[in-house]
Amino acid sequence: MGRIRPVTETHPAYDFLIYKDGDYYKIQDAKNGSIEKTGSFNEAMSRVLVNGNVILIKKGEYEITDTVQITRNDIILLGEGKATKLIYDWTPEFNVHRPMIEIKASSGNISDVHLKNLYFYGAGGYGGSNGINQAICFQNAYRCSVEGCYFENMGGHGACEFYGCYRCSVRFNHFLDGILFNAVYFYAGYGQHLVMGNQLKTQPDGGAAGVTIYACPDCSIIGNKVHDGVMVFNIEPGAHRTLIIGNAAYNIRKDGICINAEDCIVADNILYNINTIGWADRHAINIGPDTKRVKVHHNVINTAGARGINIMSGAELTTVEFNTILNTTLEPIKDEGTNSKIRFNNGFVTENSGEVTIPAGSSYVDVTHGLDITPSLKKIVLTPLDDLGGRSIWVSDANSTTFRINLSSVDSIDHTIGWSYRE
Repeated sequence: MGRIRPVTETHPAYDFLIYKDGDYYKIQDAKNGSIEKTGSFNEAMSRVLVNGNVILIKKGEYEITDTVQITRNDIILLGEGKATKLIYDWTPEFNVHRPMIEIKASSGNISDVHLKNLYFYGAGGYGGSNGINQAICFQNAYRCSVEGCYFENMGGHGACEFYGCYRCSVRFNHFLDGILFNAVYFYAGYGQHLVMGNQLKTQPDGGAAGVTIYACPDCSIIGNKVHDGVMVFNIEPGAHRTLIIGNAAYNIRKDGICINAEDCIVADNILYNINTIGWADRHAINIGPDTKRVKVHHNVINTAGARGINIMSGAELTTVEFNTILNTTLEPIKDEGTNSKIRFNNGFVTENSGEVTIPAGSSYVDVTHGLDITPSLKKIVLTPLDDLGGRSIWVSDANSTTFRINLSSVDSIDHTIGWSYRE
């Protein structure tokens, strides 16, 4: 392959260009056009990372024989999309953490490292939960990003993994077949991460979620598509104030969206065909026992192997409103939490009204309320539709199907009573 000139009309601006020429990996310096020959991709990367800030890897297949270490701030690593294929090319060791690329300072924090338009192809298989066959690992990283990349055949824990990080983003990537554990995994740190616009597929027989966040507050998961995997999103303790908005998920083997943190919002998501395995404890949206003030609204759930929305015992102050829930094997919504507010959902009736007659000679009438909950007596509103002659009315004996309207004394004529109920 001849000399490649750094022509800005055809390539983004860069400091170094890496390309494969036969058995060699060559480096072109954009400043003077000089070309250096190396014997491996790892060697080429080691050289350019000494003082290069923008590195372009041309299309081709590049074998990574050991972890590429990025230890400096302000690095941009660019590829040419799926045509720039980085291949995991060493024998995995069980539970040994060796990602393809690791972003970690020699000491302290690292910041402003960005990986764009690269294709990571792993060794596959099961390597344990410590990140074997992992594509990228960020540690103590600030303001870093992964954008427009492809991931396939990653057998480890997190194709993109972030430890102790702050304000990082994963945007517009494609997670393809063979992602055995979590596609995107955030663990500890100051949080404020963004996961947006990704196509997320995880291996159906693995233990993976599209995104898992643990002990990272104030994160946002927006506009992603998750399909043909085990779990959609897993929000663990400490991931408080997570926003999950405008995502779509379908053909999920077990769990949908699981929330185990406080003050989270789950809104405007579409969940279709969740829990295809049909386990009774795997729901489209599950609100866990350690949650407080979670809001679930304006979601569409269609076809779930258990419940549409499940609120577990220990959850407090959950609000569930304006959702549409269709075709669930168990109840559309089940609430075992404390002080929950459930109202205005399609497919789960918490509001109803009607008219009934207390016949002459009777002091009560039992009303079939048509609600999917046992109504609170305090929230049943009665309106007499004729003159009761000074008699009083009240409600009692509410259960899952009926409640009773009582009249203080019998009369010789019928009396019509209007009733309404809303949460």
